[in-house]
Amino acid sequence: MIAILFSLFVISANAQGGAKCPEGSQLIMIPRTGEFECILFDPQQGKMTQSTAEEFCQQNNGKLFSTSGQEQVDAVAGYLCWSGFPKDSKAGYWIDGKRVPIEYGSRDFEIRRTKRERFYMISSELWADGQPGDKSDDRDEQCLVMRDPCGANDVHDYVCDSDEPFGQHYVVCSIPSSFDS
Repeated sequence: MIAILFSLFVISANAQGGAKCPEGSQLIMIPRTGEFECILFDPQQGKMTQSTAEEFCQQNNGKLFSTSGQEQVDAVAGYLCWSGFPKDSKAGYWIDGKRVPIEYGSRDFEIRRTKRERFYMISSELWADGQPGDKSDDRDEQCLVMRDPCGANDVHDYVCDSDEPFGQHYVVCSIPSSFDS
């Protein structure tokens, strides 16, 4: 199914009015919106912390991938699976967005649990069951990871910058496209 989605949404630059992506990135079309996005993913970069991933994207004139909904996530997942993303249910990639720290036990904590998209600015349809987690200690899980794009393809919250294996994920960047005149 993802391969079919990918074949539908990866676009050649000439087919869409000259939209072009920087070398190494791929132009994809997001269904229903008709918008185009350049995606940079190189599995050879390996896993990294969230701040290192942000720096990598900035060095490539982009930012961490951010999502507006399921169609965009599915289109990007198709590209990632075709590009060699590891077929491992624990593998994931950082996405843009951080949770505002909220004190455990506060009224806001309970609101966040029921209205999670207000605190993460991400659609609740994208979250995995049981996510976001309720961890509220010194390892607070404030950063977002799209996990298992070739399978479940859902969002989890993780510790942002940890040297432990669970704190390192792949990087996917959104890079602005340019157009021929």
